[in-house]
Amino acid sequence: MIQPKTSDDDADADNDVALSLEIAHVAKDIAPLAVSDEDKLRAEDAKTRANALFALKKYSEAAELYSTAIAFDPKNPVYYSNRAFAYIRSEFYGAAITDAETAIALDPKFIKAYYRRAVGHMALGKLKDAVKDFKAVVKVAPRDADARAKLQECEKELKRRMFENAISFNEVKKSALEAIGDIDSIIVESSYDGPHLPSTGITHEFCVSLLDYMKAQKKLHRKYVYIILVAAKKIFDASPTVVDIAVPKGRRITVCGDIHGQYYDLLNIFEMNGLPSDENMYLFNGDFVDRGSFSVECILALLAFKVLSPNCLYMSRGNHETDDMNKVYGFEGEVKAKYSDVMFKLFSEIFNAVPLGNIIGEKIFVIHGGLFSRDGVTMDEIRKIDRFKQPGSEGLMCELLWSDPQNTPGRSRSKRGVGTQFGPDVTEAFCKANNLDMIIRSHEVKDNGYEIAHNGRCVTTEFVPASGKLVNWYTCGPTVYDKSHMGHARNYITFDIIRRIMEDYFNYDVNFVMNITDIDDKIIVAARSNYLFENKKASTPCLSIELIKEVEDAFESFVVSNLGKYLSPPASANGLDDLVKNGKFPSLNDEPKFQMWLKAATRAKAAISAAKSVLKKKGSSKSDSDALFEECKDVYAPALDAQLKHTVTDHKIFRDFAAYWEREYFKDMDALNIRRPDVLTRVSEYVPEIVAFVEKIIANGYAYESEGSVYFDTHRFDKSPNHHYAKLEPWSASNMKLIQEGEGDLSAANKLGKKKRNDADFALWKSSKPGEPAWDSPWGAGRPGWHIECSAMAGDVLGEQMDIHSGGIDLAFPHHDNELAQSEAHYNCAQWVNYFLHAGHLHTEGQKMSKSLKNFDSISDALKTNTASQIRIMFLLHGWDSILDYKQSSLQEARVFETAINNFLINVKAVIQELRSKEDEFTGNHNYHQPEKDLIALFQQKQSQIHAALCDNFDTATAMLAIRDIISATNTYLKQTKTQAPNVLLKVSSYVAKMMRTFGVHKDESGVGSGDGASASTNSSVEDVAGPYVRLLASFRDRVREIARRSGENGTGGELLRLCDQVRDVELVDLNVALDDRDDGKALVKFIDRETILKQRQEKQEAQARAAAEKERKRAEMALIEAERLAKGATPPSEMFKDEEGRKQYSAWDERGIPTKKIDGEEISKGVAKKLLKNYEAQAKLHERYLASLKK
Repeated sequence: MIQPKTSDDDADADNDVALSLEIAHVAKDIAPLAVSDEDKLRAEDAKTRANALFALKKYSEAAELYSTAIAFDPKNPVYYSNRAFAYIRSEFYGAAITDAETAIALDPKFIKAYYRRAVGHMALGKLKDAVKDFKAVVKVAPRDADARAKLQECEKELKRRMFENAISFNEVKKSALEAIGDIDSIIVESSYDGPHLPSTGITHEFCVSLLDYMKAQKKLHRKYVYIILVAAKKIFDASPTVVDIAVPKGRRITVCGDIHGQYYDLLNIFEMNGLPSDENMYLFNGDFVDRGSFSVECILALLAFKVLSPNCLYMSRGNHETDDMNKVYGFEGEVKAKYSDVMFKLFSEIFNAVPLGNIIGEKIFVIHGGLFSRDGVTMDEIRKIDRFKQPGSEGLMCELLWSDPQNTPGRSRSKRGVGTQFGPDVTEAFCKANNLDMIIRSHEVKDNGYEIAHNGRCVTTEFVPASGKLVNWYTCGPTVYDKSHMGHARNYITFDIIRRIMEDYFNYDVNFVMNITDIDDKIIVAARSNYLFENKKASTPCLSIELIKEVEDAFESFVVSNLGKYLSPPASANGLDDLVKNGKFPSLNDEPKFQMWLKAATRAKAAISAAKSVLKKKGSSKSDSDALFEECKDVYAPALDAQLKHTVTDHKIFRDFAAYWEREYFKDMDALNIRRPDVLTRVSEYVPEIVAFVEKIIANGYAYESEGSVYFDTHRFDKSPNHHYAKLEPWSASNMKLIQEGEGDLSAANKLGKKKRNDADFALWKSSKPGEPAWDSPWGAGRPGWHIECSAMAGDVLGEQMDIHSGGIDLAFPHHDNELAQSEAHYNCAQWVNYFLHAGHLHTEGQKMSKSLKNFDSISDALKTNTASQIRIMFLLHGWDSILDYKQSSLQEARVFETAINNFLINVKAVIQELRSKEDEFTGNHNYHQPEKDLIALFQQKQSQIHAALCDNFDTATAMLAIRDIISATNTYLKQTKTQAPNVLLKVSSYVAKMMRTFGVHKDESGVGSGDGASASTNSSVEDVAGPYVRLLASFRDRVREIARRSGENGTGGELLRLCDQVRDVELVDLNVALDDRDDGKALVKFIDRETILKQRQEKQEAQARAAAEKERKRAEMALIEAERLAKGATPPSEMFKDEEGRKQYSAWDERGIPTKKIDGEEISKGVAKKLLKNYEAQAKLHERYLASLKK
């Protein structure tokens, strides 16, 4: 029965009461925290940076910075509302609603928060709640068109649902197939130019043609769409709720996450990985549609291949394969626009029939969302779910589509508002109970395209070294031919952090082995060309026509070979200026090195022109020729090398070059507080062992000699029943670009197919040519290939198996895959490495930071503007295996974090020293009250979270946020508690200091309050000796300041206050002492080095200056707006309707100047007259303000 609607007034009154009750409920949970001006400034700074990230659509990063702002100032509703907006854009509607409610609790009049909450409710289909909030918004802001439109939309949908419910009693629902009728009778018009479906059914050729046709943004004929949908529906209707997938030996299956209507992404997947086939199986794991503009094309492509080969392409239902999501996110509208309402209903029936999950090889459970809100769920129970319906907002089916994992144990409320969040313990219990190895899910956007959580794709497994607590770990070290850059820092700091966690937190005995690659094609080219270049430069006394001609020829060759295809004509450098002028450059993806080449070419051209001018005007000097050499090095050195490389025969040239850059590398690592390896190996010192290693591979039948080189036989290895080639990245096994890069800069191998048996074969030993270092071997003079060095050296030190092997993600293929192959071929074993760790790239401006691209910031340059701790904190705040953008906002966040850590440790240390400097008073009362209990309870909870995070794939980001929570809670305790418990403070601060040492943020020897924030010279003995005297001085100063304040700031009182400030700001600073004046009039004494005090003071002043500048900007903005409004008020209300425009509309006015007749003489209607009067009165008020402003 439909209830009669109440009046608007009654509804609004009900809304107000309900909202007030909700506000009261949330408000009681918010503690009345005291927020300092300094914390407010830091919060505003974090918010400003978060807003910038939000504008760039980086919602996850923006949410993190809004969280930082909240940590500094938890009483500002704007921060919660802004974070709610970021959550909405990330589809975390439950979290958005929670934040909006908190903002409303803090400020019941903050209308944006009501709007955010309404949007969250609307997205979750909670339309009644959404209507209530939208009404609150519209009531306060009646001109908000967006809010009014959303309110009307919600009300309309509510009425539709009520009507459908009213007429659906005992109704038998009909299938869309009945409305379609006879599909065969649908006529395909002669004008249709797309692929035609054969009468025998879907073929491979039809599917390929369909992909190309839809890529051209053309629409498949509706007859063929219906045929595909009906066939797909028949397959899905007959499928079980959970499908068991068997992958035969020699075949592979690729699991793909959400494609969300991104048709070109789907095409890229097929292009990179191949089309679905018997050998190349796929499982698409839900969310095929919505968001993207080509959802119809995506789902048609998938269904066509499903019908073609049902056992080659599998699908799981996602949360976007539901009617509500299709309505909100656009798929319903897209289908109706491209086809019809009936077509959408048929899609809806198909989505209802798509299985909820798939099990691969009886061990891997693939679902879109996640696990359940209760324990004990079995696969049998899941298989019995009636899936042929909408999933609802609760229950097993809903949770399979909506749930997400969390790092902490147990379960919690979903950030999405639907489903649940489940911890590693829930995953482990479910897998054990159902005899599964792991769970694969999608449902979330991940930087790397995937994320391993719960220690293995949502399953928590124990790390098991081969020999008890001993962990044998080999990491790929640097190839030493240039400065170490921040991309290297990303790798080596990452593995240093993980190593420290394993050694210092989990107490493993890590045997850490690292190599130095000092024999490599890049080193040979760099050392040789640098040697020839420096010799030429040193022996050239001045500019000459001959020198300029040589450089000019080198420039011409450089431009034509690298930039020729972008020039007109392509065989000449004359088109360089036109190229620069028109700015038609290739994208970074098409040619990553283009900007590097262009920069080198333009610099060289300008230098050649300048050299010619110098030579014409005067006799040149050595400095003139040196200038030409330096500006043209990138184009001239390669030319010299090509011409004279055969003349370089001294091994010392290559050895000294590599040794120099190795020393520079370790200087940088020491500066970054990276522990040195336990064992260091150099390729140049292991050549005999490498030769023996290669001989054994040949003897085992997996390598062959060819023209003085030795190659690994990938084809024979892969065909062996006990081996597989390219275990880590099987999809890259035929990527010739990566294979060639792995062979090195000097390898021109096998262009004619004469030297290698197979394209994928790689060099174990390279024959050396003139100008290249060489060692004796059974196959002639040569040198080791790149990949073999690690296998031979790691094997010599660690034996035939290791626990961990690490390196950057770009080393996975071909380097690590080739290491695996050659080592398993050498030892005749099935598994050489138990665990691989691949660190994510560091990107700058969208590219991987790289020496070869010359787009790097060197470590030494980075340390000029940032501390080693700040750089490390930046890495700690991000997933170690994900891509990290190297940018100022990330560094600024790290600076704020470092300041918070160091200030906390210094302040707590000072408070503990102050408390312990006083004589104990035995009053008979303890000092362990509720504040202390609350702090310890939170501390223990966060300790547990940190432990769980570190157990979960070394999740330092979560651990650092928990440490920040500990710091924030302790700071609140210090502010709100008059008498603190020193033992509680010591326990908490000692743990934070220990974790900072564990993560390498502070030096190993540093204690509470030390590290980058306090000098090693301010050790405890100095503080113990000087502390009592400094505190006595501080106490005397406190009393002087109190007397001076009572005397007033004029005369003697003011002079005394200035002297007290001088003691604090100048004289004690020089003695490494800081005084913090507190509200109770008693200064806190802290021992800090002078530089840190001055740095902290400067940072505070800069933050204040930024806040002042922002305040001034807003004031000026408001002043401009006010001036514009006042300018409109210059017109008297009696004249506002008599301007040129008004005389075109009206013909008569009353005594006030309000129109009474239209231009045609017709009387003004009452409704229009009412609006005109309202505008007249508003202008009258504005005019009064304008006249008042003239008198000021």
